[in-house]
Amino acid sequence: MKIFIDFDDVLFNTKDFLFDIEDIFKKNGISEKIFRRYYKDGSEKKGDEKVRKYNPKEQIKRIKAAGFETKKAEKEISRLLKHTSKYIFADGIAFLKKLKEEELYIVSFGEKRFQGEKIKNSGIEKYFKKILIVDVSKAVGIKKFLSKKNIEPGEALIFLDDRVKFLRDIKKSYPGMVTFHMVREEGRFSDSKNKYCDFQVKDFNEVIKFIEE
Repeated sequence: MKIFIDFDDVLFNTKDFLFDIEDIFKKNGISEKIFRRYYKDGSEKKGDEKVRKYNPKEQIKRIKAAGFETKKAEKEISRLLKHTSKYIFADGIAFLKKLKEEELYIVSFGEKRFQGEKIKNSGIEKYFKKILIVDVSKAVGIKKFLSKKNIEPGEALIFLDDRVKFLRDIKKSYPGMVTFHMVREEGRFSDSKNKYCDFQVKDFNEVIKFIEE
């Protein structure tokens, strides 16, 4: 069994994490208005998927270049990134421990350095055969990865994500892959289940029930 799992909002409480990042800026004299203004790289085109990639260290550079004091915020952000384990959902840890004998993979879309640091310092890297951080479609990343792997006849392929568009792309590329739409109360998105989602779940406890049936 090969199980591909999204990181943000599935294994990782990204909502709380981003709240804490913004709080660090506020406590160090950087207003919400300034935080929002420099949250994204203004050179990126609207509608381009690159806009969705975020790195607080790059944001700090933009704020600093605009003439704001960022030294304290920079230190606190670096400290926060070293302790991302506290944002991992408890049911996610239980799931990883229970299925540690299976082939587990993280598939995350985002800025590679930032995502890599979050995942590495979360303490769950040891459960996974490989960490895939992609800056293109997850379906493209998984297809490229699986092209180099042996898939046994009848082997189960499973994909978990909180975004329907990623589930759609996966289902179109691999119709036989079982897709789980994760809809946590703590999540940031409220995508509606569609024909590309085989199952809709609220946590990993529900995922285990479906897998074991």
